[in-house]
Amino acid sequence: MIKRGGEVRRPLWMVVGPAVGGALAACLVGALIGPLSETVRLDLDFGPAMRFVVVLIHLGAVAVGLLPGWVFGLRWTTRVAGSASVLIVLGILVMALAGNGILVFIGSVFIGLGGGAVAGTAFGLAGQAGQRRTGMLVAIGAAVFAGLLCGLALAWSAVIGIGWHEVYFLALPVGLLSLAITGISGLVAALTRNR
Repeated sequence: MIKRGGEVRRPLWMVVGPAVGGALAACLVGALIGPLSETVRLDLDFGPAMRFVVVLIHLGAVAVGLLPGWVFGLRWTTRVAGSASVLIVLGILVMALAGNGILVFIGSVFIGLGGGAVAGTAFGLAGQAGQRRTGMLVAIGAAVFAGLLCGLALAWSAVIGIGWHEVYFLALPVGLLSLAITGISGLVAALTRNR
């Protein structure tokens, strides 16, 4: 743990778990922005407006999670990023197993809140990287953008071949990976006093 001017700086490697989670969250947002939401709407027999409601709930939850992730993630990195990753994994499971609109809404809120918090933590950690700040912010922004594009590609594959439930099952290992990386980096930081 490096202290300069009253500011606590985390080791740069602690940003990896939150960055993976942020890319996953962007991937799932991209999937919903694409044709996946229409597939969900048709499968669950929603009205046409419900497609936009699901996307707005998801995006609104991301927006709500960003600021707390940024603010509290700087102080309690592993706790915030780990909790956010758990929310993402729970949301993915709920969406993968959803059979009705209520579960889709709940899954969207979980994924959105967790995704916003983990992305806020990643950008917050990158913002305190000192001389490497710009490079770290660009790298995390690129990972999030790549996740968004990946989500759009997954959404199109859901329309063409695989079902929308499978898109979420495919995202589950990445969510677990983000959780594992965050937990391991938090454990290493605690053992080396870099919490």
